[in-house]
Amino acid sequence: MKSSTEVVVGVIHILVRQKSQGCWYRSDQRMQQDDVIKTVKSQGDGCFIRHVCINIILYADCILLLSPSVECLRQLIFICETAINSLGLSLNYRKSVYMRMGPRHSVHCAKIKTINGNVLNWVNELRYLSVYLVSSNTYARKSFYRSFNAIFGRVGRLVNEDVVLYLIKVKCLPVLLYGLEVCPVSVSDMRSLEFTAKLIMIKLFRTYDSGIINSCMSHFDFPTVTELVGLDNV
Repeated sequence: MKSSTEVVVGVIHILVRQKSQGCWYRSDQRMQQDDVIKTVKSQGDGCFIRHVCINIILYADCILLLSPSVECLRQLIFICETAINSLGLSLNYRKSVYMRMGPRHSVHCAKIKTINGNVLNWVNELRYLSVYLVSSNTYARKSFYRSFNAIFGRVGRLVNEDVVLYLIKVKCLPVLLYGLEVCPVSVSDMRSLEFTAKLIMIKLFRTYDSGIINSCMSHFDFPTVTELVGLDNV
């Protein structure tokens, strides 16, 4: 399978077609989980890491599907739903969503339907096992600015620049760069991240001169995003 800079993620939930004592119960039986996983993986569609198919992650009643395209995700959902129905279970379409990650994350696509004709919705952010996944790096930039403002608002001009930059390096930059080691980063992405980091230098040193900013970063041993990510050859 060809490499792709896009990942389409789907999170679907399972609901048991069984009612006991007035409550709905979900199934987490190990044998049923293994049956669903084997059925989906046997198709050979989805994302690959070092030639290993990683197209489904399942825990209890929550399934994460990974694919390199929207059409591939559509096929995975169909296969997964068929396997679920054969076990006497059903897909909870109200809680099931999917998201597109990559350069084309904002491109409009047709909605995916279940076997029963229920429509699954596109989202820009989804949650899987208390972990939030977002479609673009906008969320990372917002979190970075939020952490910087929290630090700068408390210490601000009360301490010297060396202390502020150290706090930014150990507290803010990890927020901006979290997870980049496993993500494809383009040249435009690197420029965007570099500009995001340099904006705080502009605010801290009160200058827009790139030469002065670069000198300050060198003087205070403040690394660039490219150096931290290790993508000097991008």
